[in-house]
Amino acid sequence: MSSRVVIWNQALSVFGSTETGIIQDVDDESPVCDWLRMFEQEAADYCVSLFDWIEATTFVELGATADTVAIADWEYAYDKPADFLRIANFTDEDDRAVTSAFERLGKYIVSNITPGYIKYVRQMALVPNPGGGTEVNDMSPTLRHLISMRLAVLIAPVFNPKMKTIAIAEYDLALREAERFNQANVYIEPPLNIVNVS
Repeated sequence: MSSRVVIWNQALSVFGSTETGIIQDVDDESPVCDWLRMFEQEAADYCVSLFDWIEATTFVELGATADTVAIADWEYAYDKPADFLRIANFTDEDDRAVTSAFERLGKYIVSNITPGYIKYVRQMALVPNPGGGTEVNDMSPTLRHLISMRLAVLIAPVFNPKMKTIAIAEYDLALREAERFNQANVYIEPPLNIVNVS
C-alpha cells in the first residue's frame, strides 16, 4: 500500500466506517477516490507551506533574470524556483542568518543585493512526477497526518457534510501537533546544498 493510500485512508478514518472500506490502490475509480485525487495536492501544498518543514526546506542561489531592469525600485529581479511555495529567508552569501530586504512580485523575488540566496519551502509532490515517483515517503509522519486531516476537511462537504465539524476538529488537533513538532525542530537544519537555479 503506497503512502498516498495511507494518507487517503487516514483522511477517511475521520468519517468512521464507510461503505468504501479501506482503499487499496490510488487508481481506484470510486467517487470518494476522485474527490481525494482532486484535493490531495491542494491539501499538501497548504500544509507544507505552513511551517519550515525540514524535508521541504532548501537553500539555493538565485540567478538574476535576463531582464534585470529595476522593478518597483529594486535593482535585481530573480525568478522564483519552479517548486516554490513560501520564502523562509532571503540573504547574501556572507551571512545566511541575516535576512536581507526583498519583496515577492508575481513570478519574481526582487532585492537590491546580488547574488541572492533564499531558504524556501518547496512543493512536495503527492502525485507522480513525469520523471518518477512521489515524495510522500520523504515526509515526516506528522506532516502526512496533517495533510490527511486537511484532506478530510476538504472532502467533507461532498463526502459526508454532517461530519465536517468533526473533520475540522481533527485538523485543528493535527495542526497543534505540527506546531509543537516544528517548534521542537526549530534549531535543526538540514544539510544545505547550494544549487544554482539560473
